[in-house]
Amino acid sequence: MEIKFNILTYKRDTILTLDKLKNTEQIDVWCMGKEAEIYRKRYKNNFQIVPDEIEGNVARVRNYILKNCNADWVYMLDDDISYFQYINFKDGRPDEERINDFNVVIDELIKLIVIAETVNCPVVSTNGMSDKITANEKIYNFASCASGACIGVKKNTLLFDEKIPYKEDYDISLQSLNEYGCCIINKYMQVAHKMWCKGGCAEERTIEVERENIRKFVKKWGNAVYESNRKRTKNNYVFPKVKISAFGLK
Repeated sequence: MEIKFNILTYKRDTILTLDKLKNTEQIDVWCMGKEAEIYRKRYKNNFQIVPDEIEGNVARVRNYILKNCNADWVYMLDDDISYFQYINFKDGRPDEERINDFNVVIDELIKLIVIAETVNCPVVSTNGMSDKITANEKIYNFASCASGACIGVKKNTLLFDEKIPYKEDYDISLQSLNEYGCCIINKYMQVAHKMWCKGGCAEERTIEVERENIRKFVKKWGNAVYESNRKRTKNNYVFPKVKISAFGLK
């Protein structure tokens, strides 16, 4: 079984994930052709070219990688990851342990796939920083939403919905839950990324675009989701609330 690790980068002055983590040479970097030469001068990674015609649609780029990556499992990481961290508990209180060595991360990501293969689950992910964990919680959640910051998809199973390019991680999570009955999240390892770095899709991701993506997302999944009324985060990003119980999962 072959596993490939990939970074999607777009309009960045620097690839923060490669700058912050050690031992990342085995990660393939997918970027626009006009950016590749600049990056190649700085990084030793293998660079893959994304066609210009799919520029700006995150879901379409993810699907291109899924279709063209020669592996059984395809991990996709954001280009603005600062670090990973373990969440340990001492006396019932969370204790954070930073991970800056990508080899350690790889071991955990492989464990996720071993579990996923056992239960026939096509989507896995690390825990997002905004998703809190408690001392009595299971270390793996089999019915939750994946974080696009570090997501793994089994090839030839599901594809990202290109009509919802900025809620694509939520959508493929619900696809997995709906069709396979699970979406596995490593709850004790979190990924921290700077969502508001210069570059990326910030220019395209306006508040109007966010609202339209939410409308399409809610229309597609109906009672499974609803739009959050919380105050929007910086750059107007919206985290939709997902009601997993709507699927009747165990």
